[in-house]
Amino acid sequence: VFNPLTGTVTSITITDGNGVDNSAVFISGFARVFGGSLNGSNSSLGGYFLILQRDDNPAFSSPSNLTYTSGTCYIETPNGIVSAAIGFGGGGHVSFLDDALTAGTTYYYRLVLYPNGVGITSGTYDVYQQDLSVIQIKR
Repeated sequence: VFNPLTGTVTSITITDGNGVDNSAVFISGFARVFGGSLNGSNSSLGGYFLILQRDDNPAFSSPSNLTYTSGTCYIETPNGIVSAAIGFGGGGHVSFLDDALTAGTTYYYRLVLYPNGVGITSGTYDVYQQDLSVIQIKR
């Protein structure tokens, strides 16, 4: 399940299109993810993907995944008779140079979190900080 991160939607309208003599957009974003409320079975791992998406519709009805990074924020390992669980802070950064742009189109970008845990039985991946910025680069 893709979980859009609150406060990361940003947009930009390119007036001159793409190519050597036109604009591109540099996108940079990050999120801090904490797994302290996760619970898992013996030998479990709380992993996730942080994905940058683009769409030309503010509702993100058919987004394109541009790039991603991955991380972990929870681990539970065997420790004799019981297991030891550790939730910790993870994080991720993505950056992307988008030069496949059409003149006059407004593009919307956002970050989404995709949980990818193994053996996770309950809890949430908590995001405490997130940000996404776009910069138009003109020739």
